[in-house]
Amino acid sequence: MFQGLWKTEVYELAEYLSKNENVHKQNTNLALKRCINADATDGLGISNTDLDQILPDFKGTSREGYAIVDQRLKTFLTSLTGDLDDPVVGRHLNTNFKRNWPINIPREILMEGTTK
Repeated sequence: MFQGLWKTEVYELAEYLSKNENVHKQNTNLALKRCINADATDGLGISNTDLDQILPDFKGTSREGYAIVDQRLKTFLTSLTGDLDDPVVGRHLNTNFKRNWPINIPREILMEGTTK
């Protein structure tokens, strides 16, 4: 279930597939590499990238920016303390409904029995 993956995990999965799986057919490898290097955007045209909205002063790739975003979220979620005015934390709290649909299987259950 991809919905439960963090952005950095999606980047890592795409990179793994481009290097380790038989994806060289039909330009799949090229497509994966283009996705890895693309600017993340919601497509609404509010800003050039999603990161412009949540890390307005950030300069770098979407992948680098989401490493920062994911770290901020992990810190917040493990401590349940932090700067509630942080746009990353605010976005997470305001979109909680997207992650908690009754039909969703919680990440913790999906990860039971796996090791990292």
